[in-house]
Amino acid sequence: MTRRRKRINCPEGLGNRVATIANALTWHSCIEFGWEVNEHCPLTHDEVFPLGIGSVDFVPGDGSPTGLMDGRRPPMDWDAARCAGHARFTYARVIGSMGAQARPDAPAVAIVARFHRAQTFDLPRLAIAAGRVAHRLGPSRVFLLSDRYRDDIELMINRHTQLVTVRASAPELEADLARTTEATRAFLQDWRTALAARHIVALDGPTSLLHPARAAGIPITYA
Repeated sequence: MTRRRKRINCPEGLGNRVATIANALTWHSCIEFGWEVNEHCPLTHDEVFPLGIGSVDFVPGDGSPTGLMDGRRPPMDWDAARCAGHARFTYARVIGSMGAQARPDAPAVAIVARFHRAQTFDLPRLAIAAGRVAHRLGPSRVFLLSDRYRDDIELMINRHTQLVTVRASAPELEADLARTTEATRAFLQDWRTALAARHIVALDGPTSLLHPARAAGIPITYA
């Protein structure tokens, strides 16, 4: 007997797509995901998940907007998962299906900062928070995944800490999610590298990029 697959749409950025798939799999054993190649994500699903994801059928998007998870909440929201236990498994499965891998020398501390989404921010506070975490854990390097202000953050890290900054490969963004195809490929490795950290320091702002870290139980300090 063929299992019926729940149709899910999310024509948004990579973080939201991953979160939507992982959250949907906590509710449904099989899903059909409408994948859009657009300005939010210029990559095909094969480029992101070259071997696919078990229990997920990727089909061409039909222009449908992102709906609600079973009529209740946006499917990319952290609390859209059925429960934390399910989410830990499904997020690990989705992230593990990506073709991009973390850098082999990924630092144990990562800064993840979405300045295009943040209402307010304090660069020295971000750098000092990373320094405190690194002092407690012992590493001498910090991975910097930010969409803006990398020169300024590195200057603050040099001024306030003894850390060496390892920058993301994808270029900074002039506008939110405004990445070329090549930059999006580079971002995939950057994202995996950040998720390989033992501790993440982040801005306190909306982003689904941290959902896989939350699901895995990686501590997150909000600056």
